[in-house]
Amino acid sequence: MTESGIANTASVSRDLALSVPAVKRGRDLICGTLGTLRLKQHDSTRRVVSSELLEQPEPDVARVVTMARTVEDMLFEEQAWWRITGFGPDGFPSQVRRLEPRSVNIQQNGRIYVSNSGQAQGQALEWVDDSQLIRIDSPNPGLLTVGARAIRAAYALEQAASRYAANPLPLGYFTPTADVDPGDDDAVEELLDDFEDSMARRTWAFVGAGLEAKPLQWSPEQLQLSSARDYAVMELSRLMGIDAEELGVSTTSRTYQNAEQRRLDLIDFTLAAYVTALEDRLSMPDVTQPGRYVRAAYSGF
Repeated sequence: MTESGIANTASVSRDLALSVPAVKRGRDLICGTLGTLRLKQHDSTRRVVSSELLEQPEPDVARVVTMARTVEDMLFEEQAWWRITGFGPDGFPSQVRRLEPRSVNIQQNGRIYVSNSGQAQGQALEWVDDSQLIRIDSPNPGLLTVGARAIRAAYALEQAASRYAANPLPLGYFTPTADVDPGDDDAVEELLDDFEDSMARRTWAFVGAGLEAKPLQWSPEQLQLSSARDYAVMELSRLMGIDAEELGVSTTSRTYQNAEQRRLDLIDFTLAAYVTALEDRLSMPDVTQPGRYVRAAYSGF
């Protein structure tokens, strides 16, 4: 990581991405919404069959939290991992533990290693057989990789806006008046330190008769921070498949009709991909008995 907190790598960290408000809002819309969606197991006659795994995947974590974090892994990392910790009387998974995607290491020999703690920072790795793992793939590439440049740009603009909020006065410099010796570098540094200290305690500061202030009248508007931040949000909205207005950028006049259409578009063109991925993976024969399948219940959506 650099001093500014922006990594010069192909992908960005999840913490950095979530520090950008637009990414946090997009994550909540997709992952929070799908976390509340109920998954039901059906038999060949379409009758709902009770499933301990779908009702309570992790024994000590709320179902909505497990599912929201699973979708978050799919959104950010392209893959989510569950480690099976319990089997039901029928021999199929009944309890799991969600793993941090970056705690899972797939070797070239096909073996999969997982940190003992299940966290990304874990150092001790243990080999886990495929039969004890459930990998849920996203149909979309991971946002932390394909959206890295857009996230970095949005983060940099947020940092710039924070600097202006902390110091709203215009930038500038001092020049000595005629026939005044500015002194050596140490004297200049001391003068600037005194000036900043005075500004921290008062609105106006005294700079002395031998100096003349030369402000650089660059406002955030002149630097186009506002429009640049809106553009960055729109880029992130495109990457996540979310309408820019849902992230705070006004693009159209909002009416009931187009607000309703945006919600339908969100379901059809964004959420459906993750829902279908979950349904298909949890319907596979290593998770669900043959002849049964998993479907999302949209009745309360």
